[in-house]
Amino acid sequence: MNPGTARKLDRVLRQLARRSRLKPRRFSTAPLIVALGFVTGYQSLARLVPRVWAATFPGGLEQAETLFGWPSLVWRLSTACRFHFLEVVIVMGMVTTLAFVTSTWLRPLRFLVWFAAIALILIDAGILVVTIRTALAVTADASGLF
Repeated sequence: MNPGTARKLDRVLRQLARRSRLKPRRFSTAPLIVALGFVTGYQSLARLVPRVWAATFPGGLEQAETLFGWPSLVWRLSTACRFHFLEVVIVMGMVTTLAFVTSTWLRPLRFLVWFAAIALILIDAGILVVTIRTALAVTADASGLF
């Protein structure tokens, strides 16, 4: 083999070897999204739901006790978040820590952390939708227009 061809072959082999190296580990943003999803959900349940429903329900928050279905579930979660602050914060911290450990050291299971992050975003959106729809429905029913 002539020297020019050998150099070209060496250069191609070096490029292939460089591409095959593992990329350095990066910090995953999934645990941060999980933590932010928990904080958003907690704030929605503990602050937004009672304030919106107290302002829009004709009977006030006492009327929230008569709800059923998804609004009832949101109301029960709201009261649990307000009256059991320490337990809720401990659970949120434990799940966030578990998400961080899973995404850092158990890399093949990182998809589970991303799944949890997406699930929390959807749950937070569901809480907002249920809160607003219930407020509008109860107000419309009380107005007698429908």
